[in-house]
Amino acid sequence: MKLQLLLALTLAVVILISAVEGGHKGKKNKRKKHKKRDEMVNDWNKEWRRPVSFDFEFGNPRKWRNIWQMFTRRLPSRRFRMGLGPPENRWFNFDMGWNFGQRERHWWDGPNICKSRTESEANLTDVAAGTISRHFSFQSKVCDETDSAYKCITKSKIGDREKTITEVFECCHGYTRKEIEFGCPRELNLANLVETARKLGLTEFLRATDSVDMTEELQQGNFTVFAPVNTAWTNAAGLFPTLPALMPQDMPYTRTYKNNVVMVSQPISDLVVSDMRNLLLGHLTVGHLKTSAMHDEQLIETGSPYKSYIRINFYNQPQKLVTANCLPLVSADNQATNGVMHSVDGILQPVTLSLMDMITKNPNLSFLKTVLGRASTVRLLRKEGQLTLFAPSDKAFEKLSPRLQDRLLKGDVDCLEKVLKNHILPNVICSKVIQGKAKSPNLLHKYLNLTRDENDKLFVDGSQVTAKDIMATNGVLFLIEDVLVPDEALDILDIAQKNGHGKILGLLKKANLLRDIQKEENVTFFAPSNKAIEDLPERILRLLESDPEELRKVLSYHFVKPALHCNNLHNNYQLDTLLEDKTIRINDYSSFPFSQYRIQTAQCVPIKQHNLEACNGVVNVIDALMFPPEGNVIDVLAQDKKFSRLVALLKKAGLADSLQGEGPFTIFAPSNSAFEDIDSKQMDKLESNRDHLRSILNNHIVQGVLCCAGIFESNWFGNPKVATMSGEAIPLDRFRNGIRIGHADVNECDNTATNGVIHEINRVLLPHVKEKDPWDVFEDYWDFK
Repeated sequence: MKLQLLLALTLAVVILISAVEGGHKGKKNKRKKHKKRDEMVNDWNKEWRRPVSFDFEFGNPRKWRNIWQMFTRRLPSRRFRMGLGPPENRWFNFDMGWNFGQRERHWWDGPNICKSRTESEANLTDVAAGTISRHFSFQSKVCDETDSAYKCITKSKIGDREKTITEVFECCHGYTRKEIEFGCPRELNLANLVETARKLGLTEFLRATDSVDMTEELQQGNFTVFAPVNTAWTNAAGLFPTLPALMPQDMPYTRTYKNNVVMVSQPISDLVVSDMRNLLLGHLTVGHLKTSAMHDEQLIETGSPYKSYIRINFYNQPQKLVTANCLPLVSADNQATNGVMHSVDGILQPVTLSLMDMITKNPNLSFLKTVLGRASTVRLLRKEGQLTLFAPSDKAFEKLSPRLQDRLLKGDVDCLEKVLKNHILPNVICSKVIQGKAKSPNLLHKYLNLTRDENDKLFVDGSQVTAKDIMATNGVLFLIEDVLVPDEALDILDIAQKNGHGKILGLLKKANLLRDIQKEENVTFFAPSNKAIEDLPERILRLLESDPEELRKVLSYHFVKPALHCNNLHNNYQLDTLLEDKTIRINDYSSFPFSQYRIQTAQCVPIKQHNLEACNGVVNVIDALMFPPEGNVIDVLAQDKKFSRLVALLKKAGLADSLQGEGPFTIFAPSNSAFEDIDSKQMDKLESNRDHLRSILNNHIVQGVLCCAGIFESNWFGNPKVATMSGEAIPLDRFRNGIRIGHADVNECDNTATNGVIHEINRVLLPHVKEKDPWDVFEDYWDFK
């Protein structure tokens, strides 16, 4: 009994001790748990609890990485997950932005970020005082992000004023970051510009600065340096015209340059040193200037005494490239304690001349200088801007035909302007950006094809570039071997020949019209195609060639003044030609409901090619030679004996006088043989009953001009129809073997008159009597039963 009591007491003591130890252990675990939770919350807030904005940016890997971390990492306690903690720690935050979590933070919201903001305003047009303009506002924002910078450019236009705001967020000087880091937490170990250049291996640049005692200035000043790489100094001696050839050894002064001992006199040596110093000053600008603070077509003022600038250009296609005076930046944004170092793939020579000044001083561009003197383009090449000029040499102009040379020197200034604008791009294109095939628009709003072949040769629209990247204050100049003549600078005859329709030029020459047409300005030429000339009946061609005066009349009928585009001509528009008192009638036809089948005709001849621009007008290629009409429709019918029966009936019915009016009319003209096919009783009825005759003849007359080209094939809507003056709608159809009007076939099309057109048909359009269908007889039988 005592033993059992002792065991029970021992067990109670053990349980009591265990309970006390468990309590202490539970409190200790609880404290550890709370501490771990607090650490998790802090870690959540500081590092990877970055909110995810579900804006469906599928192409942004950072968004998907954040989502993955959210659902794979252990979350903080439920109190914080369910939004019971402070607002900035809540997992769910249903704000108006529809974001899960706090407001999205970007890396540029982090530490060591420097922000800059610049504003500029400009007048888009020079508006005179008192001018009333309509209010118009427009705003656009473009942002670009790199590993160490975020840049936004906002442009707002109100009326004729444009305001530009540029905001840049970048790592402060002396700091950097990796892609996934928040802010710029990494501090750089910076050295001065000289040591930075030495680290970059720019030893030849440092040797050049040593030779003119500029090293100390680079160590103490605050500069941005565009330092040439070592290979750029190989041909540096060619940059100094004052550097003489190797002098005799007894000269009093010796100077070492690039390990070569050159013996020169003291005054000449001073000139060389001065040239070198001025050259190096052209590579420096005051202050810290990273690429993030630069923009395309920016001009950076240098320390050169020649007041030269460095032009910055940015290219994204076909490759990402930043250039300084068209020389690529090999290594950019190398920070130093007293500035920024960029290494460039070449030596930046002083740029002090405009494009026009370069042309004036170049003896191989005398022809270009002469033609520019006649054009207003010369002002464009003198003033500030960013242009690319492909300048043809004198040999290039000598390749042109004498007629084209004469036109450029003495002809229409508008044509000359078109030639010159074809050689100018509105932006700076450097040769390094041209890889393979590329294209860029010029001032004519046309694309020039730029090509670099496998032999590293450059071509512009097939013309080889002989000199490249010659920098000017307002752009860059390339020398080319050919003149780039656009179609707009050719005359109407050249355009016709270039498009494969030159046979008409032979007829113009025989008619002694060639020189007269070349002198004409602002004309529209309806040029017959080569096929149209080839398809002329031999009899007509011989007749025209044997009578130069008649040929001259026919060809003069194809020229209209002024120059007009076909899309500005409406149906039944009449154009005055160079042939006195003769007009060309324009007609438009389209097939309903397929309106894309549209045909435009000139005097019932289809126009195959529209609005070919030329220097002195517009060319429209037509499908046949046009002959000037002689008289109205009654006159034309009366001149042909096969319509004598029709003319007599028209006069008998009293319709001849009205058909000599202004019109226009379309006559479906039955020939004499067509009237002979009519039954004698019907013919007697026609001749004896004037009202009946008038009704039948009106069935052959249409108000308006219907050319054969305007008659289309039937479609699933049925046959097209035309309303005659009798009120009947006659079906029309086109098939492989010809054209049908009602139940008559057309024997001859488009005999034009001054007030309409005539088509010869093989039947008289009598009222159609429907034939008895066999099924109708069968139905009548049962109706009778």
